[in-house]
Amino acid sequence: MSSCTNCGAYIVFGGIKDGLYHFCSEKCQRQFTLNRDEQLLQIPLPDDIEYIIEQQMNEFHQGDCPQCGGPGPVDIHYSYRCISLLFTSICNTVPHVSCRYCARSSKLKNLFITVFFGWWMFPVGLILTPIFIIKNLYVLFYPTPAEQPSEQLRQFVRLNVIKQFQEPTTLLQNQKEEYDDDDEYDEEYDEYEENDENENDEEDDEETTDNRFY
Repeated sequence: MSSCTNCGAYIVFGGIKDGLYHFCSEKCQRQFTLNRDEQLLQIPLPDDIEYIIEQQMNEFHQGDCPQCGGPGPVDIHYSYRCISLLFTSICNTVPHVSCRYCARSSKLKNLFITVFFGWWMFPVGLILTPIFIIKNLYVLFYPTPAEQPSEQLRQFVRLNVIKQFQEPTTLLQNQKEEYDDDDEYDEEYDEYEENDENENDEEDDEETTDNRFY
């Protein structure tokens, strides 16, 4: 009988498998992913990797929009959606990786969804719907600044670069192996130069000896 990777509860039937991990519910899967991402973001990286992250972030920010293909700047924008249906209410934050034009369209869409479908549960819908309407209006009138990448975009790119490696320690281990290989190469090159110099010295001594005999 397996147990949930996140909460440790025993899983009798079903569950959600994600590679080597096994979860009892989607909630535990999301929570585990968030905790793991937070830990990955805290990993100190070598300077050359930080340079790659900075370069990719600037290229992504000034690149074309992944949604409409138009010119940037591209950043992470947020909108807020609340849907209530009698006995349940689903309210969440929706991220958008896009240009400002596409982000504005998504914000308006979720604003209208919240206005028309957020009220239909008492009392949760009546309480949360006005809050989500105000939040949507705020991000519409005060969007993410376009002059420079946001901190959310920086973390997004940084996380993607780190996730290119299977484990957090693989990145640092690869760097260490590269440095070790460079050291071994330097040692081999120094040894080769030293042997070459010794051979040249021996040839010079032989030529000198031959000249004396003549």
